[in-house]
Amino acid sequence: MSHGRTEILVKVDNNEEKYYYEWPAEKFHNRMYMIREILEQYFDSNVRPNLGINEDPFWDPPNPILIG
Repeated sequence: MSHGRTEILVKVDNNEEKYYYEWPAEKFHNRMYMIREILEQYFDSNVRPNLGINEDPFWDPPNPILIG
């Protein structure tokens, strides 16, 4: 507890791109709302949405990750 605040990250695997993201909890919650909206649209229309990269809640530009 004396070393500072702990930051919780959510690991999101992108199996299509063979990459993973680490999202802070706030970003995860925002993306969860986006996913729910897309699912509601799908259930209402029974048509799979054609999402661009900017609309895809599971995609982010790759970020460099410090190892070591």
